[in-house]
Amino acid sequence: MQHPFFLLILKAGMLKNKNLYNYNMVYPADQGASIQYFSNRTPEKFWTQIGGKFLQDFEYTKSRINYFLNPSGHYIMKDSQDFLDSYGAFTRELESEDERIEIKSITINRQAACVEELRHAGRGRAVSISSILDGRLAQCKINLMIELIHSGQIRIRKSESDCTYDPQIPCIIADKTVPILTIADDFRILASARSQGKKAYLITVAGTLKVILQQSEKQHIIIPRLGDQQSNAIYEFLVMLSKHRVPSDPVLQQSDVVDLYTSATSDAALLYRYFIDGVNY
Repeated sequence: MQHPFFLLILKAGMLKNKNLYNYNMVYPADQGASIQYFSNRTPEKFWTQIGGKFLQDFEYTKSRINYFLNPSGHYIMKDSQDFLDSYGAFTRELESEDERIEIKSITINRQAACVEELRHAGRGRAVSISSILDGRLAQCKINLMIELIHSGQIRIRKSESDCTYDPQIPCIIADKTVPILTIADDFRILASARSQGKKAYLITVAGTLKVILQQSEKQHIIIPRLGDQQSNAIYEFLVMLSKHRVPSDPVLQQSDVVDLYTSATSDAALLYRYFIDGVNY
């Protein structure tokens, strides 16, 4: 049995005057949950201390994705025990770096503060995306809310009449689309693919890999949505890149927007499936 996965490493800015890197191990759904963490360890040190110990003897294809650093690539292990050993090592690294770097805990705390503010604000009248973009809620930023929507901690509805009050799960009204630049960690596009005349872009949002799928020339949806196997959705896109990769626009455009409401519906999952399978829609 083959055990494929992607190892993707990219620069993530600076933290306390040190370079910060975003490490991603992306697995198909039947292999294991994806692993993502931040670290000050350079890719070279990662390979010397961890990667080389578990991966150097195994088949892999070097990554062709823009902005990802060596030893990023598509790895294929044929021995189950070797795969389990590497997965265990990466999981321990995740736990160690999360405790040391603390970026994820900071993000989780900020998201919790946002949910609490939405609960309080929603007692009177449902909060709209417009009000969040205008900065009326001090604790809530759109980029932090993407994962809250995808994890079901926040509901998103099209109209106020559909946004019934729930003290546990706040609701927001999708009264407008959102500029992609307000949710992406970076203005750069990591990679793009084309299928049936549509483009899709790989970006990160709060450190997490996401796919922006074109609906029309400027309007997009963000994948994966709530309930989807997030690891598998990203894995499928990475596999597709090797077949349908196109030269990427170097940066996101000011006019590109995301429809967060449609992104949270079954229509988004269907559009993404059509895109991956090469079905015209």
